Amino acid sequence: MNIEVLTEATAFSVIVVPLIFFALIAAYVALKQDHSEKVLIRTISFVMLTSFILSFLVGIYFVFSDAHRFVADFGTWYQLEDYKFNVSFIFDSLSIPMLILSNFLIGIVGHFSSRYLHKDDGFVRFFLLYLLFSSGMSLVIVGATLDLIMMGWELVGISSALLIGFYQKRTGPVNHGFKAFSYYRVCDLGLLLAAGFWHMAFESSNLSVLSELGGGIQYSAEIILVCVSVFIASLAKSAQLPMASWLPSAMEGPTPSSAIFYGALSIHAGAYLLMRMFPLIEGLPWLRVFIGFVGIATAVYGAFVGRSRNDIKTLLAYASLSQVGIIFFEISLGFNRLALVHLIGNSLLRSWQFLSSPSLLHDIHILKLPANTSSRFLSLLPHKMRYWIYRQSLMGGNLDSAIFKLIVTPVVKLANLVDGFDKRWLYFIDDETLEQSTRIDIPTSKETSDGIILNIRQ
Repeated sequence: MNIEVLTEATAFSVIVVPLIFFALIAAYVALKQDHSEKVLIRTISFVMLTSFILSFLVGIYFVFSDAHRFVADFGTWYQLEDYKFNVSFIFDSLSIPMLILSNFLIGIVGHFSSRYLHKDDGFVRFFLLYLLFSSGMSLVIVGATLDLIMMGWELVGISSALLIGFYQKRTGPVNHGFKAFSYYRVCDLGLLLAAGFWHMAFESSNLSVLSELGGGIQYSAEIILVCVSVFIASLAKSAQLPMASWLPSAMEGPTPSSAIFYGALSIHAGAYLLMRMFPLIEGLPWLRVFIGFVGIATAVYGAFVGRSRNDIKTLLAYASLSQVGIIFFEISLGFNRLALVHLIGNSLLRSWQFLSSPSLLHDIHILKLPANTSSRFLSLLPHKMRYWIYRQSLMGGNLDSAIFKLIVTPVVKLANLVDGFDKRWLYFIDDETLEQSTRIDIPTSKETSDGIILNIRQ
């Protein structure tokens, strides 16, 4: 088979086909108001199996060929003056292993979910979001432009937030889903700015300009802003400090979604983005030092806070967070291949651990597995220091309170100030009092204990 045809078929199967079936299944359920679990699972299994086989074939061809990359280019779909929206997908030594891993784990978790959620009221809703996530994650992995990566980034974010609030009849999961989405939105602005600065710097949307520049990159203000913005965007998805406090709340979702999002793929999306953009970041030592510092700080934070939790899913989430922090540190040192291997290994291990977490007590008591999590390091510290560390770990390092004071309160005050100016302007030009007004109240500390909730009164 021609490699151009193979790459185009792979890109179509992993991105477009899940979106097509998402629309078809949603329309069928909306019109018929019924569904067959067996038909739904067989359809999705066929889609995932086809995507995995095609991505695996591309990987085999890549290993036995001399080419360093393959590009599936579908041309320019939109153009406005100097701006062009190009649709192209890149297959190289970074994206192919991630694509194979993604399709493999999505298939495994999908098979597990078909039994785990059997006869659940949200069975169809789960798999609709599952298809949405599959398409979004593939876009993040193989997208050859920041525009396409941003589209996939948003699909991953919205599916993640909706699956955290999957059990929507309870207020807790809904609030926690909103909290995660709020954190996502703050950092997703970084990726939007990065795409804009990229167009200003290179007058192109394609990431292939990095290979054309080689080592002769002239660091203008726009390129530096691209690198900083990409780093900011990576913080929330990968739950790195200071945007790490949403992660334990995400465990409200079903176990399969926890496995695929916060053990395997979504939490590694930020690290993958940094590896993709590393040719630019490589020439900024100060930014690499900062990335490494954040990674190490997050690894230490996750290790201490995780040890104070008695919920297995939360403990695994903090363990995954710590490993992603170490991956950030490896990227900062320029060890991208090591970081990729670490990422793949951590994804496989955490997925298995999350999926087997419901049977943990059985494994401990029946199979006689060790369950001791004591730390020799902590035993060497003075009693008062151990007490302080444990107290801070129980409180999660007070991250929510810090973000509330440093980010939420100033933003809400600014929004109210702008809203006040807007009302005065409307009163001036209309010469009448507005009948309705909108005000954003600053959340109380009680409201922020389970999530940052903005109350909007009409």
